[in-house]
Amino acid sequence: MFDSIMEMEWANARRSSQPLLLIRLDIDYFKNTTITKATFRATSA
Repeated sequence: MFDSIMEMEWANARRSSQPLLLIRLDIDYFKNTTITKATFRATSA
């Protein structure tokens, strides 16, 4: 799904001579924080 949307947006940007911005987030960092907090809550209850 990402690839097809990226191809479509790339074509639109080229056709309109506009820049294309791609932001990549590493959400695994937040996953570790969430797991740590959830484990703490479960063990301290």
